[in-house]
Amino acid sequence: MQQNERTYIYNSRYRVVDEEVFLAETSETPFAEVHTNISEKTFLSSYSALRRKYVLPVILLPVTGVLMIAAAMLGADKWQDENTAYFITLLAAIPIGTALTLALKSYLKSAAFLSNLGAKAEKKWDKSCDIAFYSDCLTCHDRLNNWAFTKKGIEVIPYTAIRKMLRTDDVFVLMDGHDKGIYMMRKDIPSGIEEKIAAKCTKAALTKRTAL
Repeated sequence: MQQNERTYIYNSRYRVVDEEVFLAETSETPFAEVHTNISEKTFLSSYSALRRKYVLPVILLPVTGVLMIAAAMLGADKWQDENTAYFITLLAAIPIGTALTLALKSYLKSAAFLSNLGAKAEKKWDKSCDIAFYSDCLTCHDRLNNWAFTKKGIEVIPYTAIRKMLRTDDVFVLMDGHDKGIYMMRKDIPSGIEEKIAAKCTKAALTKRTAL
């Protein structure tokens, strides 16, 4: 693979470095390497199962706002100053606006939105990843990351960033607190490595399912 194909990746919160530079900086060899192919259906199903959802806030915050408005209207006669009622009504916009923001954020990070976006942009969500596991971090390179505004690259992700893990009969997923995931087919993972990886992700909660 050409050197310039693995240099940069769009909008990564993690360190992005040329693979040759990273290998020159570290004196260790990875304790495991995984080369895996993930279908679009598997990716979207896994992503949907683990991504952060805002169900309760989206429900409870508007209810709080409506109750505040109701209290302002019903209590207006009891207050000498109508400004109090107006002020409470204005304050109700905070929980309602927050709920709308969370609802929009949840949709923009949903599998349905990604599927629609991929269809409009003629983008497939299939993944073909080279993943290497080191003592304190993992590196990931998706060879199918071919958005027009991206260049293929290698990301260096510390294990401390992983917050969630998903294990099914077929898939093993590591996901950070921002819903970025590392997806692997279990058949591609060397025997005994899953447990070693899980032990290094000390801040992650493991979810087990038989299927997606």
